[in-house]
Amino acid sequence: MQIERVEQSRRRWLPTAGIVASIGLGIWVGWTFANVGGFVEQIALWVGVLMAGFGGGRLFRRSLQSRRNRQR
Repeated sequence: MQIERVEQSRRRWLPTAGIVASIGLGIWVGWTFANVGGFVEQIALWVGVLMAGFGGGRLFRRSLQSRRNRQR
């Protein structure tokens, strides 16, 4: 019994648009509101912004895939 090998693409990992936007928004919000609240509040804010960015990137990628599938 032979096992077929599926070659993985050697493309480098690139951040999605949602991740880049969330990082930029997180930096801006953290810089703007640095004096507001304590350290715990700032960490919670950054984590929320980054999680929203990861979710947004995933949704953006799925919409692109579904659009490509419709064109075929």
